[in-house]
Amino acid sequence: MNKHYYLFSLLTLAGCVAECHKCPKPVVQYEIQTIEPVCPVCTKKDTCSNEAELLEVIDGDTIKILYNCHEENVRLLDIDCFETKSNSRAEWQSTYYHLEQDEVLQKGKSSANILKNLLHSGAKLNLKWERRDHYGRILGVVYAGELNVNNYMLSSGGCAPYVDRRQAK
Repeated sequence: MNKHYYLFSLLTLAGCVAECHKCPKPVVQYEIQTIEPVCPVCTKKDTCSNEAELLEVIDGDTIKILYNCHEENVRLLDIDCFETKSNSRAEWQSTYYHLEQDEVLQKGKSSANILKNLLHSGAKLNLKWERRDHYGRILGVVYAGELNVNNYMLSSGGCAPYVDRRQAK
């Protein structure tokens, strides 16, 4: 079922603003234009499916998928798995969670393995998302059948609720 979005546009072309006969202020006239829905991934005029195919598990909270004929990286929304490589985020996690950096990396590898054991290459997934992060990754909730993968990763112990390190003190 196609949804139509309406855009009210102010017409400023000659003849589009009329003067009211009772006052000198112009009367603004509006025109309703129908805009076809556009897929945020491929910008086609059709709405795209939520179905995706797993290509690769990158780490405990990031996967690569085939989504509407495009390879996309997806960051599991609202969860934070430990890092698998030494970087500034791993250092922050070490400090924030009071762990040695080696423990952070070990937990990161463990959470990546949990996700790899749950999802196999070629797995059919459903994706619900609304935006991208500053790296261009899709931020979303991933489903494998009825299973909410984001919640599964939280309950497995390899991830924690996402904490924005810029806001955490």
